[in-house]
Amino acid sequence: MYLLAGSVTFEDETGRRGTFSQGDMFLVKQHAQCSQESREHAAKVYAMFRPA
Repeated sequence: MYLLAGSVTFEDETGRRGTFSQGDMFLVKQHAQCSQESREHAAKVYAMFRPA
């Protein structure tokens, strides 16, 4: 995921949190159990990889 604007916070099933802001690029592992929170407008570009 690449954040064009704003920020998002992800929290995994163990309670570990990570906040990402405009300009950040990051990966979320397939089947990850996490929640996403955004307290402001967030514009993002993301892709999903599915092997054939």
